[in-house]
Amino acid sequence: MVSFGQSSGVIDRVPLSALAPKSLFLTRPSMMQYTATREELLETAGELFANVASGVLKVRVTKTYPLVEAVKAHTDLEVGYAGNPMGSYTEEQILPASFIVPVPSTIYPIVGAAIMLK
Repeated sequence: MVSFGQSSGVIDRVPLSALAPKSLFLTRPSMMQYTATREELLETAGELFANVASGVLKVRVTKTYPLVEAVKAHTDLEVGYAGNPMGSYTEEQILPASFIVPVPSTIYPIVGAAIMLK
C-alpha cells in the first residue's frame, strides 16, 4: 500500500501483522527524495504537466473561484471540504487496474488490507 501526499490526510494505523502473510509493505514516498535540486523539480513538473496535457493523467476540477473570492478559496482548501480534501488524487485511477485497487474511504483500513491479502 502506498500513501501519497498530505492532501489525503493522515491514514489510520494498519497492523504490520496483517501485511506479513504475503510480504506486503507500506511506503510513503516524499517528493523531496526525488527532487533534490530545482532542475529536478522543474523536470518532474514538466513531465507531470505533459502527462496531464496528453490525457495520460486526468485532472478533475471540482470547484473554481473568481479572483475576488481568493480568501474563500483558501479557506475551503484549509478545511478540506469537511473531510473530502481538495486536490486529493487518491480517488483517481492513474495506473491500470492491474497495478492499483482503490479502496473506498468507507472501508476501514484493516479490512481493506485483509481484502488485499486474499
